[in-house]
Amino acid sequence: MITLKGQSALISVSLLVSICFAQVFGKVDRANTNLSQIQISDYVIPFEQCTLIVAIPQKNNFNMLHQSPLRAPIILHTYNIKFGIIIETKFTMASRRNVFPHCWATFAILPEKDKNFVLHKKSRHFIDGPDFIQPFWPDQYFVWMTTIKTKIIQYLKSFRVNVFLNLLRNREIVIIELTQYGDELVTLTANKSMLEMHYHNIYHRSGITINMKPSEPWYTINCTTADCFSKLQIVGKNVSDLNKYFWDARGVYDSKINSIYHLRTIVNFSTLHTSWNGYHQVANMTTFNGFVRFWILQETFQYDVNKFTGFHSFPTVQSISSYPELKGFVFVHLDVQAFSYASCYQVKSTHSDTLNSLTSPFDWSTWIYLSISILGVIFILISLSKKFICTAAFLVVGICLESSVLGLLSIYNSKRYIVGLYTVVAVWAVMVGTLLSNFYKTSFTMEMIVPTTCTTLIKSIMDIDGIQVLMPVNLLDKNDLQVTNFEDEMRYRMFQNDILQHSMQLLDTKGGYKLLDAYIETAKYLINRIRVQYNISRDEILNGKGTFTWLYLGKSTRFNHSTSNDKCTIQPISYNDTSLLNSLSACDKIALMDTKENLAKILPFLNDNPDKIKYLQIDDDSFFTATRGWPSYVHRYFVTLGAIIASTFIFVPCAASLMSFFQPCMPPVLTSIMILNCEKWSRDADIGLATKLFLGIYEFYAGIVILGTVGIGVYVALLYPVEVKLLILVYIERKEMGIKPPTNSYHLYKYRVLQLISSYHDNTWCQPSVPITIGGIAAAETVSLYVLVTSHGRFPVLILLFFLIVALDGFLVIHSVCKIVAKPYAKSCNFIEFMKTRNSSKWVRYFMRSCRPSKFSMGDGTFFDRLTSFVLWQKCIDSLITLLLM
Repeated sequence: MITLKGQSALISVSLLVSICFAQVFGKVDRANTNLSQIQISDYVIPFEQCTLIVAIPQKNNFNMLHQSPLRAPIILHTYNIKFGIIIETKFTMASRRNVFPHCWATFAILPEKDKNFVLHKKSRHFIDGPDFIQPFWPDQYFVWMTTIKTKIIQYLKSFRVNVFLNLLRNREIVIIELTQYGDELVTLTANKSMLEMHYHNIYHRSGITINMKPSEPWYTINCTTADCFSKLQIVGKNVSDLNKYFWDARGVYDSKINSIYHLRTIVNFSTLHTSWNGYHQVANMTTFNGFVRFWILQETFQYDVNKFTGFHSFPTVQSISSYPELKGFVFVHLDVQAFSYASCYQVKSTHSDTLNSLTSPFDWSTWIYLSISILGVIFILISLSKKFICTAAFLVVGICLESSVLGLLSIYNSKRYIVGLYTVVAVWAVMVGTLLSNFYKTSFTMEMIVPTTCTTLIKSIMDIDGIQVLMPVNLLDKNDLQVTNFEDEMRYRMFQNDILQHSMQLLDTKGGYKLLDAYIETAKYLINRIRVQYNISRDEILNGKGTFTWLYLGKSTRFNHSTSNDKCTIQPISYNDTSLLNSLSACDKIALMDTKENLAKILPFLNDNPDKIKYLQIDDDSFFTATRGWPSYVHRYFVTLGAIIASTFIFVPCAASLMSFFQPCMPPVLTSIMILNCEKWSRDADIGLATKLFLGIYEFYAGIVILGTVGIGVYVALLYPVEVKLLILVYIERKEMGIKPPTNSYHLYKYRVLQLISSYHDNTWCQPSVPITIGGIAAAETVSLYVLVTSHGRFPVLILLFFLIVALDGFLVIHSVCKIVAKPYAKSCNFIEFMKTRNSSKWVRYFMRSCRPSKFSMGDGTFFDRLTSFVLWQKCIDSLITLLLM
């Protein structure tokens, strides 16, 4: 029981606690009144140019997302519905009217109140779960919106570097800290118009004091909705500059060398650059790709980068794949790798006996027709005189053999058919006795001079029952692993793993075609052979377990090398093994498989044998055909224009040359108005073949000169300086807009170089070159469109095709080249405006006042800007409408 005195004390304490809480909450409320509330929808607005994906907890309803002034739709879903695969497969193929480059923006509002929400390094559902698109897609922002920012940061630190890299890949992590305000989640900031984001730097390493640029693990970005995305891109570009410390070239170069930085302890760098044999030592210890990587990365050894985990590596030439690991990458095509076979199985010579040598000048159809003709002429001669049957046959055969048998005609005394008889004999003597016999002798003589040719009855190697294919051990290696340096067990496992993976990839392909269905059956056969041989169950193959899993490479397996050569259809071989020739020379059901280029070099060696065994190259394989290239991301607009100009150099002069040869009077061929006397376009001016050949060569040369002058002038004299100006601007922006403020302003002197290049660019295209060029393009575009619209039924197809090419080229120049030329002006204007808002020194402010935007003059006081292409196109359309109304 509490006494009265105790009750009084308890009431006093309660009042004191109540007063303290009231003061504290009063301060909090007063503090909150000074802060502004930022809604979640405000953070979505900067990413409206991207494909927006918002994942929300199941029991929350965020109606403010639907009320936001967004021009782009939002993919809104709750957790645990596994929409990631559907989003990445459907929305990447959707047509977009957005002119901005495509990007992904995933907003994950974490369900902290959910009882199943656990932050543990084994729980990765909120990073790489099925609710999100895969991390391999480029230009992907992954935004966490949470009220427990500190715990999230600690959660990310708990992962090992290599595991964290595999989780992120191309994702750029951003955290937005939320606050529970009543029933809503908001962000409290001092300025209502400012947003606050925290950008993660994956390249930050604490405690490292080598020659590495200092950085922070997280960067806070304060921005408005209008400039948030641009600031986020600037921070991302500056963070990406730190990647030079984190390059590696991991791979199996030798049985004892598994990293290129292991070569630092072996190679003598003091004599590497001075001795001719310095790089030979590296080349002997690595592969070709490994040597190229070492040659590129040798300058990074000064940073002692072997202490870091290599985030990035050089992609090797590999085959395009449908595996999920390659989704999202841009595949740069190199070539199509085709394979062939070399075998002496069922190879036969076309001149194996005397009869074949005598009959080889003609095919069997010719011999059959000749026999029928001989019998027909014999029957005709017999019908004229039935008494001399043998004489008629002797006469016909004698004429074929060029014998003097025409004296036998004296036996035909009847003058009734004498004219027809002599006519038949004369035709037969000329056609068969002279022409055909001489052709036969010529062909027979050539067959005796030309070496004997061989043929094979095999149409498809993989269709032969019981065939054994010998394949180089690293032929299908997609990872640039030199498996020839391993032990037999490792070599066979990796070799059969390549075949297994290729067959599994074909097995997932939808059939429906005869050839493809046959390949699928072959893939099933190979999988079953490998599965039975290595005692692997079907579930182990489908689940990635068993003998050939990379996780089990260092453990003992169920491999039995003693039975491998007897049961497996495809066997690995090495060209250093002398038993290869013994196996092939048996001419049994055995074939050597390699690339077409390698077999073309190996065949002369195989055919140079004392037993005169003939090996043939069989180019029938498309089962292992692969498209090779590099998974990478490149900007192609400059290369694309170069490819278009190069193709124009080839096709247009060839078309003009052919037109001048077949229709020399057809415009726009120059000969139609300069040299020839042409009355109509369809005439050829009565000129000979030699004159047509001369005119064709002349037109080709004239087309090359004209297009070369115009193309090189546009590509080199016009676009190349633009590219240099853009590179200078990017350099200055990265220095000035870096994460850390620059300690000096020497980089701003580069803007003077930019101004000099702009002046030289304008001086090169002095008056009146730019107005003439623009006017000529506009006139050519207008006239071409006018002819195509009004006279498409009057002119020949060749002339219409010419005007169509001119119209397309003009459209490309107006809407592509003009925009590229205007880029330095827009970029320099943005940089100057940015410098005006900075709190710079007095010298910098005076310097920037003297800086003017980089302009490219059009000659009449105007210059190229973003609207130039639209204005020029509008003038072309206005001129076209004027011509149509006249």
